[in-house]
Amino acid sequence: MSAWFCARTIPQMEDKAAYQLRQQSVEVLNPVFLAKTKDRHIVRKRLFPSYLFFALDDPALWSLVQRTIGIHRVMVYVPHNQEYARPVELPSLAIDSLRKQLKELDEIRTLRSAPPMHTIKPGCYVRVKSGVFAGQNFAMRALVEWADRDRIGLVLELFNRRASVEFYYKDVELVEEPNNG
Repeated sequence: MSAWFCARTIPQMEDKAAYQLRQQSVEVLNPVFLAKTKDRHIVRKRLFPSYLFFALDDPALWSLVQRTIGIHRVMVYVPHNQEYARPVELPSLAIDSLRKQLKELDEIRTLRSAPPMHTIKPGCYVRVKSGVFAGQNFAMRALVEWADRDRIGLVLELFNRRASVEFYYKDVELVEEPNNG
């Protein structure tokens, strides 16, 4: 059974180091997750920036990992009363737990990224339930395009002009036909 170890990478070289290790038939765990930036872009972020985990059948081979492109150093310790450093072996339960949590995050992310089952389709009439336009006695025709999975674009007739406005899906409700009053 393989033992797991940790290596510090050169900054921004985690992917290169992981690739080089895989080329040497070393199992690598380089955990990442998806996150939204302030401007709503989806980016990959590292769970442990500048670190990655690797498994070796023979811990004596850690020096090969140490010389891999992108690896700064393997995390080591010097046992008491010994002169040679050895790699720090990580508990396999910790790695198994980390993998399980990453798998669960992937499953949650997959569920969240699935398109919602909206009953309101382009061309339908809706009434705004909350916000500035809540309680108004008129309905608006929904636009063809959804801004994202939680918002809908509507065309409003305001002051004899058409205006495009976005609402959260939860703030509108479907109506059978326009109620102009």
